[in-house]
Amino acid sequence: MANEPGQFPHAGVVDFVDNKVDPSTGTLKVRAVVSNPMGGERGTECSRPGFSSAFRVPLGEPRRQLPRDRAAPFGSDQGQKYLFVVVKKDGKEIVEYRPVGIGPG
Repeated sequence: MANEPGQFPHAGVVDFVDNKVDPSTGTLKVRAVVSNPMGGERGTECSRPGFSSAFRVPLGEPRRQLPRDRAAPFGSDQGQKYLFVVVKKDGKEIVEYRPVGIGPG
């Protein structure tokens, strides 16, 4: 509720995520099950039908990875993806072969 202390005081579990983004709003449908701690008698609940709420949904631990420009394609060597990277060694710029893993996004 708007008058509760803390930014996100109630925990819940996401039980549905739609597989498409609404192109007109840029939103994704997500459903969560959240306890209604003051629930019981009508009018004492934290949330009722028609209320809106704000949620924070963690997507996992942050990972160290470099974004890549979509114009710079990966190479493929017997199924292993790779990039050529320009690095400085001994004051010279050289090109190195770097095997890489492909992740989401």
